[in-house]
Amino acid sequence: MKEIIEHISKIDAAAYENEQRIRMILVKERKRLENEMKNYREQVLSDAEEKAKALYDRIKNKTSDECLKKEGMTKKITYRLKTNYQAVEDKIVRDVIDRLTEREQ
Repeated sequence: MKEIIEHISKIDAAAYENEQRIRMILVKERKRLENEMKNYREQVLSDAEEKAKALYDRIKNKTSDECLKKEGMTKKITYRLKTNYQAVEDKIVRDVIDRLTEREQ
């Protein structure tokens, strides 16, 4: 009977050790998987941030180029308007002066 109890005790101790070993394996595997997930998440976020920055830079550059083009067009139009205005103003002034000088004669 004593042998049976000792045998059961050895089996129980072996089962307990096996259970503890399996728990340690599971804890290590859990930590490994958590680290792997953390690294993956950080990599994905880093990649997304880089892509977003590249897209932002492209949009910013395109917008800047378009703005410069619009400014150039605005300057050309402004120059034309100013030139036309000056020509019309000069003509009106000449007409007024001509009329004034005609009346005096």
